[in-house]
Amino acid sequence: MKTIEEYEQTGESDLPVSLDRASSVPLRAQLVHQLKAAIADEVLVADDPLPSTRALAAVLSISRGTAVAAYLELEGEGWIHSTHGAGTFVGKPFGGLAVDASAVRPIMEFDAYRFELVPSAMDPDLVIRENWRSAWRWNTPAAAAIDGAGDNELRRQLAAYLASSRGVPCEAREVVICTSSTEAVTILALALGWIGQAVAMEDPGYRTVRLLLQRIGVHVVPLPVDRPAEVVTRLREMDPPPVGVYLTPAHQFPMGFRYDDTTRAHVVEWAAQTGTVLVEDDYDSEFRYGIPPVAALASIDPRAPVIHLGSAAKILDPGLRVGYMRVPRSLLDEVREIRWGLGSTVNNGAQKALAHYLRTGDLARHVTRVRRIYADRRRVLVDELTRRQWVRAIRGLDAGLFLVAELQPDIDAEELLVEADLAGINVETLDKHRMVPDPTSPALVLGYARHPAMQLRAAVARLSECEVLRPYASP
Repeated sequence: MKTIEEYEQTGESDLPVSLDRASSVPLRAQLVHQLKAAIADEVLVADDPLPSTRALAAVLSISRGTAVAAYLELEGEGWIHSTHGAGTFVGKPFGGLAVDASAVRPIMEFDAYRFELVPSAMDPDLVIRENWRSAWRWNTPAAAAIDGAGDNELRRQLAAYLASSRGVPCEAREVVICTSSTEAVTILALALGWIGQAVAMEDPGYRTVRLLLQRIGVHVVPLPVDRPAEVVTRLREMDPPPVGVYLTPAHQFPMGFRYDDTTRAHVVEWAAQTGTVLVEDDYDSEFRYGIPPVAALASIDPRAPVIHLGSAAKILDPGLRVGYMRVPRSLLDEVREIRWGLGSTVNNGAQKALAHYLRTGDLARHVTRVRRIYADRRRVLVDELTRRQWVRAIRGLDAGLFLVAELQPDIDAEELLVEADLAGINVETLDKHRMVPDPTSPALVLGYARHPAMQLRAAVARLSECEVLRPYASP
């Protein structure tokens, strides 16, 4: 736990609290109940320091009155105690007797606290609320429906962003706005005639995109990436070559490695020779730790048939549902025709808010700030997993917001998934992303973006208590 001074200095709370502003349950009641659950579960223990009501209100974006009311209620029931001049601390409810968590949770008016260790889970508390409000402040009603390809200002800002951060020479007209990578791939399949044709996808790879392509009639061909250096050889062996290849070269999902310079260059060269369209999903390249950025495929040869995908989901807010494609001129007319036919699917206000973040530099500053926070959370999760005998190896540490924890070969990953869910921990197995499950190589894909360090430690400790992991418990 942080000290009182650390709470005041950093302005970041590691309390296991996540308030749902859409809920009918008052914020005060949510705060009270979640702190009770954390104390009952021994995530917070006696005499742990708690932030001041002023610091708590600032971190959670609630009124100080709400924070004061919650603390008074908790103190009145013995869950916390305060000392004038020293601060507020976790107390010893029920006279110091062990708290039965099952007796606490039934009185709650909403689901108990849950650890989200899936790769898609993000931490909304890291977004500075004043910047967020500022981005929306100047939104005004539109006089007409927005251009199907997207807001002009956003497309100009994204073109500049791609050029400066990813080295992709780009004009605003080459940028097409969409909600996500799945919508982007749907548009490409319709625009480029992929229905009934073969498209290669990394295996293991992005399951949602794979299932979508299969459902709309695309023949998905596996591209094994267990040996990254052999990816080009495996592409060259495909005869006839597929009409498209979906790749995550900056940070392969879900294995976490990065394609090296030689592999990236040869993939682009192969695509130029065969006419195969490369779809480069650059979903979280902003997050790397102590290593330089890798060149985007689209930057290697701007004339090559490479479509670059990006999104605000990881760098800002998955709820915005704002993504984009950079489409080379040779493919632009077909893609824009389908995009116009479908009309804009991204809220006009969301597009203008993201444009504001880009134009003011708030997005770049946000990424710089949270990158340091995520690096610390990554370090803590790695430290916790390294100490567990049930973890055989840890992969994918260079970049991104998740890692792969390879399990001991006799562990049933699917059984662990069930037990983790019952324990209130949401995790994913690597088999979820494999085209053919491989129970002989069990692994978990664990995200570390959602929770502060203390909660990550608690989550791993609770996960270690699952019955399937008991044989590997420390003596």
